[in-house]
Amino acid sequence: LILRDATNQISNQDPNQKVFKTLLSFRIVTILCLLVSLASGWYYLVTDSPTKDALLTLCWMFALFGIPLAVLVLGVRVILENDAIVIKSLLRPSKRIFFSDIESLKYSESMKWYTVKKKDGTSRHISIWMKGSDQLIQTIKSKTL
Repeated sequence: LILRDATNQISNQDPNQKVFKTLLSFRIVTILCLLVSLASGWYYLVTDSPTKDALLTLCWMFALFGIPLAVLVLGVRVILENDAIVIKSLLRPSKRIFFSDIESLKYSESMKWYTVKKKDGTSRHISIWMKGSDQLIQTIKSKTL
């Protein structure tokens, strides 16, 4: 189900909306990390091998990398509407940002994301690792500046 969803990078559910998701390559790496972690953890439990400690280390290493990556990659969507953007994330509640409320849009080279700052001082980030992020950013700039 996740892989099928990952192949649909930009989907149009409503003619007035466009949904942007993380690039397929990042989704595949995330899923592989989680699968390696699960497989090595399972094999650790069922084997009596002398390399059992290495399996546990492998399991933890991929889990520590894969779980945060899954939260950041698999659960993020940006929906572009006529008058607003909606940013959905597993870490934070959904946020609708009207174009008229945007104060600034700044790019961070080190973090590889755009910070959308609202007039009330709150902000949200949009990663450049989303398919169609150039189109999304250009649309935001054209509607706010």
